Amino acid sequence: MNRPGPTNPVTLMFDAVVENIVRFAQLLRGLGIPVGTSEVVDAVEGVALTELTDRQQVKGALAATMIKDSRHLHDFEKAFEAYFVPPEVRTRRVEAYQKALEARRRQLESAETELQFQGDSLQLDDAHKSAYAGLSEKQRRDLKGFLEQSSTGKGVDGSFRPLIESIVKGHLDRWRRQLKGEDLPEAVPSTGDPELDHLLSTLRRDEPRAGEPIVHTDLKDIAEEDIPQVLSTIRRLSARLASKLSRRYRASSRKKRLDIRKTIRSNIRYGGSMLDLRFRSRQVNKPKVLLLCDVSGSMARYARFVLQFIYGLSSALTSIRSFVFSEHLEDVSKHFSSSSSSAMAESVDRTLAGLINDSRVWGEGTDLSRSLEELMSEFEQVITGDTILVIVSDTKTLNPGKACRLLDRIRSRVAGVIWLNTLPQQEWEDYPTCELFAEYARMFECNTLADLERILQHELR
Repeated sequence: MNRPGPTNPVTLMFDAVVENIVRFAQLLRGLGIPVGTSEVVDAVEGVALTELTDRQQVKGALAATMIKDSRHLHDFEKAFEAYFVPPEVRTRRVEAYQKALEARRRQLESAETELQFQGDSLQLDDAHKSAYAGLSEKQRRDLKGFLEQSSTGKGVDGSFRPLIESIVKGHLDRWRRQLKGEDLPEAVPSTGDPELDHLLSTLRRDEPRAGEPIVHTDLKDIAEEDIPQVLSTIRRLSARLASKLSRRYRASSRKKRLDIRKTIRSNIRYGGSMLDLRFRSRQVNKPKVLLLCDVSGSMARYARFVLQFIYGLSSALTSIRSFVFSEHLEDVSKHFSSSSSSAMAESVDRTLAGLINDSRVWGEGTDLSRSLEELMSEFEQVITGDTILVIVSDTKTLNPGKACRLLDRIRSRVAGVIWLNTLPQQEWEDYPTCELFAEYARMFECNTLADLERILQHELR
């Protein structure tokens, strides 16, 4: 599209359109929608062909040029309706957002001052402090009373601090889910544009609409009533891995695809007349999976996800061995071999309770090196050349160097090593073990169903 000349009366309108499209693309990228330079150029060209006063035409042009995946349509719809509003609305909401940020800063400082154990502030992140700020006066008073009582007493010393912090964080997490963050803006990395910061904060805080798949919700925050849907989704995704197709074909009596070579060879005796047709079909390669799931203290919040993942894979794969580990390794395959899809949702809680009660490793510290040693010494028969080793862990472990050496030895004996890391990828740089283990395994962020779908559908195929 040719840009109007400097004396053209529509020059200012053109500049405003381009600026808004560029800023809108930045907003979409902030929501995780991949929008590159080529999409922006296409969007400018597309919008130029519409009647700018027709909101639906502009929206259709932007969607057609910027959205390549139907899964992003919902976020695009929310972003479009929030961004394209009258100028006076933009001004008011930016002012309100800046006031809210200042109020949030004061409330976080207050939370740090009030939540203390024996005179020292608890180690809480901003999300927990925000949850505290959103509590009623009575709830805050009760929590402070609990801390005061827990800080005193015979034999109470600093060693009790981690336990007290864990209890407080658990309560604040529960209250945060109930409050849904409606009163405080979510802290987001600044874009340098106050309006975009406000929109990203608001759009990221929005709850999924009724009936919308909860694929982007952190699995540790899944509501109880959504568990059956999560299980169904994990099982469907696992079935895709189970039916992984190889590049090879095999002879087939079913009429799948004509095998030209074998058909010609078979019909030589008929003088070349095609009387006896031969067919072939895609050969299904169901991989063997060796699953190692971290159930140490740091992974406790993902315990349900770990069980759901094992259930899903076990119901879809016949060749799978499942282990949990912390300071030691434990074979749990027998707990999942008889699970059925109809009873899966009811079985999760029962299995979780049974595993925790019977397990000698659940909730302990993490020593992956010792667990890998036990795998190689006690279960050597499951380490084969056609097996995919899948590790579910946040990488936090004792003796990481030794664990890497053992993992390297196992890697040379299996078809591949996949690491599903429950830590958000933006936090990986804070944990050296992430970079360390990534040298010996294909490591992927995996704490939502969207992550799991991407990994099973694209990365493992």
